[in-house]
Amino acid sequence: MTFAFFPAVDLRGGKCVQLVGGVHSSSALHLGDPFEILERFRIAGEVALVDIDSALGSGTNEDLIMKLLKMAPCRVGGGIRTQGKALRYL
Repeated sequence: MTFAFFPAVDLRGGKCVQLVGGVHSSSALHLGDPFEILERFRIAGEVALVDIDSALGSGTNEDLIMKLLKMAPCRVGGGIRTQGKALRYL
């Protein structure tokens, strides 16, 4: 049996967050600077970056994600609805 561990960095409003009560919650725990969190998490290998704003259709963290992608191997999710956006992240 093989296991994989992908730590996740959820992004909302340019900050690293953990939603309280799910995606539709207005509450979020602010976990700190996304660059510092990614630096700590990347020891595990690939990190999942989730654009909560884009997933909810309430904004985007695309510029931030593009910067984070230069720091470490990442999987990106959340609101990728066009081929162009997917290709930019690749």
